[in-house]
Amino acid sequence: MARMDSPRFTSPSFDRRAWPMGGRLDYWSAPDGWPIRRYQLGDGTRGRMLVLGGRGDMIEKYLEVVLHWAERGWAVTTFDWRGQGGS
Repeated sequence: MARMDSPRFTSPSFDRRAWPMGGRLDYWSAPDGWPIRRYQLGDGTRGRMLVLGGRGDMIEKYLEVVLHWAERGWAVTTFDWRGQGGS
């Protein structure tokens, strides 16, 4: 079994300056009306996954992780915490 950090699991064509194709970037409104920026990618044939970044992080930091799991069949959602990134 190959390790997750092996070249087999690395997408050499991943451009860290661009959003992965096929994803959806939008805003969800919290119950108090605060807009929360979120990003969704993947078809979900294997299930759903929520990627929670660090408090001072933003979606863009985790795009490679999101793409990794989406390419393996997961519907992946991530978001910016309130007051961080675009939220």
